[in-house]
Amino acid sequence: MFKKFNLVIVSFFSVLTVLLDIGFLLYIPVVFFYLLKDYKYIYYIIPSSLVSLLIFTGTSYLVSYGILVILLLFILWIMKYLSKGYYMYIIVGLLNFVTYIITFKGINDVGMFLGLSALSMLLYMYFEKNLFEALKINSYLYNQIVSEVFICLICILGSSNVYVFEVNMGFLVAAYFVMYASNSWKNIYTVILSMLVLVVQYVFFGQNEALFLPFIGVFYFLPFVYPVIILNAFSLIVIILNTGYNDITMVGLMIISLFFEVIRYFLGKEYETEEVIREGIYNQMAENFSNEMLSFAEVLDKFVENFKVSKTYNDKLTEAISILFQRHCNVCPKKKECFEKHKNVIYPYFKSLILQKDLYNKEMREFINGCYYSKNICSTAKNINYRIELNQDESSNNALIAQITGVSSSIKNYITEIVSKEELKYEEIKKLKQKLIMYGFDIKEFELKRAFKDDFLIELSLNDCNEKSLEGLKSIVSSFLNTPVSIIQDEEVIRIIPEIKVDIIYGSASVSGEGEHICGDNYMVKNFNNGKFVTAISDGMGKGYNAFCESNTTLKLINELAELSISSSTSLEILNTFYAVQEYLERYATLDLLEINRYTKMAKFYKMGATTTYIVKKSGKIEKVVNRNLPFGIDDSIENYNYFLEDDDLILMSSDGIFENILDDAALEKYILSIKEESPQKIVYELINYTMKQKLKVKDDMTLIALKIKMG
Repeated sequence: MFKKFNLVIVSFFSVLTVLLDIGFLLYIPVVFFYLLKDYKYIYYIIPSSLVSLLIFTGTSYLVSYGILVILLLFILWIMKYLSKGYYMYIIVGLLNFVTYIITFKGINDVGMFLGLSALSMLLYMYFEKNLFEALKINSYLYNQIVSEVFICLICILGSSNVYVFEVNMGFLVAAYFVMYASNSWKNIYTVILSMLVLVVQYVFFGQNEALFLPFIGVFYFLPFVYPVIILNAFSLIVIILNTGYNDITMVGLMIISLFFEVIRYFLGKEYETEEVIREGIYNQMAENFSNEMLSFAEVLDKFVENFKVSKTYNDKLTEAISILFQRHCNVCPKKKECFEKHKNVIYPYFKSLILQKDLYNKEMREFINGCYYSKNICSTAKNINYRIELNQDESSNNALIAQITGVSSSIKNYITEIVSKEELKYEEIKKLKQKLIMYGFDIKEFELKRAFKDDFLIELSLNDCNEKSLEGLKSIVSSFLNTPVSIIQDEEVIRIIPEIKVDIIYGSASVSGEGEHICGDNYMVKNFNNGKFVTAISDGMGKGYNAFCESNTTLKLINELAELSISSSTSLEILNTFYAVQEYLERYATLDLLEINRYTKMAKFYKMGATTTYIVKKSGKIEKVVNRNLPFGIDDSIENYNYFLEDDDLILMSSDGIFENILDDAALEKYILSIKEESPQKIVYELINYTMKQKLKVKDDMTLIALKIKMG
């Protein structure tokens, strides 16, 4: 809303540049600047500009402005069916020519007309396509606010031609925009704008009060209501001391400062309220979803509690309790009175007796003390327990219970990690898109794929994408999000992610064991778009095709889970749970997984029954990551080893057919050091050849992955 109000002010005063006898040469690029962002802005631009012309010029320019409006509407209609292109420059030039001829009935000074037309064209070129690229200027950070500065200057030029109560409106408009800039930008560009409008007002229009504009900019760097208090006190002092400045102008400045505070309070508050409401609705929906999922997990837990025992077990227990009733309660003379008083206690008491469990409370004690056959009941229950062996759980539901428990645990782990992540605000991403459009990027598609602050993904496509525009895009997004970013271009799709600090070069190979046509090992090396680089080796139980299928299934699941916005620890806990609830626990697969976070340079090693990993440092030192866990589905714990990567680290991961299979470890390490400067793929081939020539413990499948770390 605040920006739409500014649009009205800009439209109202920028059209008055016609009074400089230059026609609408400066007004036209401003109009196109806004219309390129949103065609609906024409509903603000035309009425406010028309009112301004009627108030300050009467009917002098109505005909030429009317023709301009008709041409604008025609152009907007054309642009609905055609994508913007270089023909727009020709349209801007023709609009300048036509409106100038109509306004002044001809061209008196051809040189001035051509120069102003060129300026108008350059302004439009900047607003739509990025003027700095056309002029070979590479500073995109400087580009961020210059468009707004240009528009402010054009607006001030127009308003400086009119006076209200002997007050030059240019000064008051300049003061308003300086207040707005200080409040919104809070940086060096506010000072630049203050100095530029000072030059325009003081040098070209002789406004002595313009000397106060830089001070106004400084005042409005302050928070809360301090700026308006200080500015009004300053203005009162100037008036009281009779310093020679125009008193009416100073009063106007005070009115503008109060007006700005009112606008900022009401319009800014309304905008903030809408944002808070939208954010609140989203947060509430996300919280409700999380709570619903956790409630569902709790329902599964309760379901498990109710179905822990088999139907056979329950039938035996029911039969045992019936025997107690028949032998003792049915013959008791106090049966009716006892049942009415202790009906909620009898069943759980009999059950606890039969199962030989202590389950006493106040009500049970009252029942026992008043029961004539209590000792006989205890004796019968003990005999029943001994005879039908109810303490031995004959449940056939163990597999189902384990599966449901595993699903419940996985849901809880997933939800817990997701809700703990801090998200980017949707409104901020919306503003980012608007900024990019304002800076001249012609965006075809824009989508937020992942919205976490430490793991975001923005996908977009641009018309006329080139190296310089990508450089500008990176600078603008980094500045806006206040975090370094990386730009990845894949054909027409541009991906924006947190800054990638690690590059990885890798090589890999796999060889089947002696007498086998199919290698039981499987491996994966993949760079994900969420900043994860994951490499994994899985060795299925046994050899040949069955081992291949088992390890292949494991890595497929790893690949799917790595796509999610959760840590590998949570992913592996979920996967381990699924393996643990297999109907046949003799099926398993080892897993050697390395996850490298390319944003933080942190590596995490996960080893479930896997072999040792070698980390060869640039200095020649060799560090080892040793396995301490059993394969998937056997060991409940999932441990990881954190490691901070350094430049030129060489990481060697293998199945148990290589490092664990060679008898002479010292000779192996010496050989590794001799080839560590080679490319990763050559290192892999050399090590496999070296292994095959050595005396091995067993002839097994061999898989090797080599990674070289390069810091960006």
